[in-house]
Order: sequence, then structure tokens, then C-alpha cells
Amino acid sequence: MAREALRAHPEVKQLIFVPAGHSPGKKPNLASGEQRFAWIRATVLPLGFQVWDHEVVKGGESYTVETLETAHAMGANRARLFWLLGADAYGSFPTWRKPEKIRALCRLLVVNRPGKKIPLLDPEDLFLEIPPHPASSSALRTRLQIGRAHV
Repeated sequence: MAREALRAHPEVKQLIFVPAGHSPGKKPNLASGEQRFAWIRATVLPLGFQVWDHEVVKGGESYTVETLETAHAMGANRARLFWLLGADAYGSFPTWRKPEKIRALCRLLVVNRPGKKIPLLDPEDLFLEIPPHPASSSALRTRLQIGRAHV
């Protein structure tokens, strides 16, 4: 998905993965933030991507708006900042903490399944259609919980 975003949208120059400390409204994580950070880092660094540990180090609940405010305090700017999210999260975006502030800090890059129609929430939002992957994240989590790591 990350490679496809770079290929499909030339204005996206770099992707940085930001694992959440704890996402509000979700069940407690099975793995610690430090474990998830290490796994993501080991996966994406060889592919040329970066991982930012800000949310894990900060601890507590992770809110996109706060992460973006920190990025801006470090020199990021809206013209070059995108937030990559899935179509399901995009559908609930209006319920996020301070969605209008998020839009003031970045543009949204939405990953969508081919042929699936989702309503455009803002004309500046970008869409990225990627072919479906045969593995579902919820199925993988369930298999890991019962000790069957192989798909």
C-alpha cells in the first residue's frame, strides 16, 4: 500500500509509519507499543520507509490531531503532509477528535478497494485504489490469538 501511494500520487514524496500508543475506542492491544514499533520498523526499514516512535514514547491514547500538531511543531507543513487511512476509517473521520483541525494540518489520502464507492468528504481528499489482498487483518489477528500464525 505504501509503495502504491508513492507511485500513484507523485505529490507524496515519503511515507512515515506512526504506530499508535493506544487508539481510542479500540480494545487493548495484544502487543505492547514497543513490540508493534519493533515489528513495523523491522518490516518497513528494509523497504526504504521510516517509522516514528512519537506515539509509543508519548504513551496513553493516540489522537491524530495531536500527532499532526507535533509534526508541525517539528517543521512539517500542510502542503507536504498527508494522512494515509483506510476507507473504513475515512467513513468515521467526521467523528474523530477535531476533524476540522486535522484537515487544517494535512490532506487525507484514502486507500479504497477497487469498485467500492465511498462518498467524498472533502474535495482535497485523495483516493488510492489498490487491489484487494487475500488476507484480512482481523482474520490474521484471530489466527495469531489461537496460535496459528500461518495464513
